[in-house]
This record gives sequence, structure tokens and C-alpha cells, in this order.
Amino acid sequence: MANATSISDRLDALFASSSPLGELLSMAAELILDVFGIRTQFCEIYGKRWSFFRGIDDDAVIPAARIELSPGWGMIAESVPAAEEGWRVLLDKLGGFLKNRAEH
Repeated sequence: MANATSISDRLDALFASSSPLGELLSMAAELILDVFGIRTQFCEIYGKRWSFFRGIDDDAVIPAARIELSPGWGMIAESVPAAEEGWRVLLDKLGGFLKNRAEH
């Protein structure tokens, strides 16, 4: 089980960086792979179309889940951990970051 506080702290440190959005999302995908062992990719959402933006690599992820993180942004994941607090913290942090980033 991933520690929710540790994940929150790691994401806060990552998002404090002034790196371009694409780099930050690639680093977030690496963090997800490291902590949860799940390959993910981030997508921009245009209506019903999910367009690849950035992820762990350019190879397609076979999506077990499409998760809308904020208006216009989503994540596809190979799998989803069942009822894990760290996963919920991760999704909330990612959604808040992307929403904030879009507003600025």
C-alpha cells in the first residue's frame, strides 16, 4: 500500500518545479510507475476524443481505465488499485494541479 502522505509530498515537490507541463506530466507518470507499478499516459480531452499528451513512454497504454482529472485533462491507466488511499490522493492532486495550470 502506498503511503498517501509520501505521495502527496512527492507530488507537491514535483509541481513546485518551473518545468514545462509536458515534462512535469512525464515525471508524474514515472512516479506512478514507481509507486504503483502502473503505466499511465496523460491526455487532453476534446469532447469524446482523448488525445495523447505525455506519459511514461510513447508506447500505447492499453487502458483499463480512463480517468478524467479536470476539465480538458485525463489519464489512461493500465490498471487501477482497488480502494487505495494513496491513489485517491494522487488523482486529487493531479486534478487540482491541471485545473490550476489551465487557469493561469
